[in-house]
Amino acid sequence: MKFQIVILVVVGLSESARLPRNFKKCNRAKTDFDVCLLDAVKNAVPQFTRPYKEIDAPNFAPLEINAIDLDIERNKISVKQKLRNCKFSGFNEIQFRVFKIDFENKFMEISGLFPEFKNDCEYEVSGKVIILPIQGKGSATTVAKALDVYLKVPFNETSKNGNTYLHFDNPAMNVTVGDIHFQVDNLFNGDKALGDKMNEFLNENAKEIFEEVKEDYMKLMSDIGLNIMNRIFLKVPVEEVFDG
Repeated sequence: MKFQIVILVVVGLSESARLPRNFKKCNRAKTDFDVCLLDAVKNAVPQFTRPYKEIDAPNFAPLEINAIDLDIERNKISVKQKLRNCKFSGFNEIQFRVFKIDFENKFMEISGLFPEFKNDCEYEVSGKVIILPIQGKGSATTVAKALDVYLKVPFNETSKNGNTYLHFDNPAMNVTVGDIHFQVDNLFNGDKALGDKMNEFLNENAKEIFEEVKEDYMKLMSDIGLNIMNRIFLKVPVEEVFDG
């Protein structure tokens, strides 16, 4: 799969920043670090209903992505998509089960459930889905319910001006979904009958479609997540967050 992502928030390359006061800190030297970190993340993520410019963190409610270009070639699906002005809702509502950072082995482990994860985009698409051709340009909404995610994210450490910064790399990742629904408007140049049939077909085969493109969209979502995490930890040093 080939894709390009443009996120609206511009990366800042300024001096180190302090963690906002409303976010809890945890000391990695203490025995309760894992418990503290999980509690801190559970407390912090729901607060991202606005951007925190001081740490280069975007608003998660919704997270706005300016442009995503997708070129998917799978056994049953072959599509080219241009997505514009996307709004992803549900990031700040994740229910974490696990959130750990292993500084000795240099990885972060995350497990959690999104009760509902929704994206609204302007789209342009052409290609084939299973046995049917698809073509259109308009607005599209995807709603995933009970979206269960697991990530193991390696990182390395760099030093600058006496501070330590984390840089996260491509994660091992798995995603399952309880239910998924598609609504794609203005298919086939606005032919309502054909568009309704295609939406019916997409939703009747939603689980099969999800499994077919899951790896592509996991890569997309992990790149969005890495972009955000690396932007934050480029600004906020380890000592500020985990040695307090």
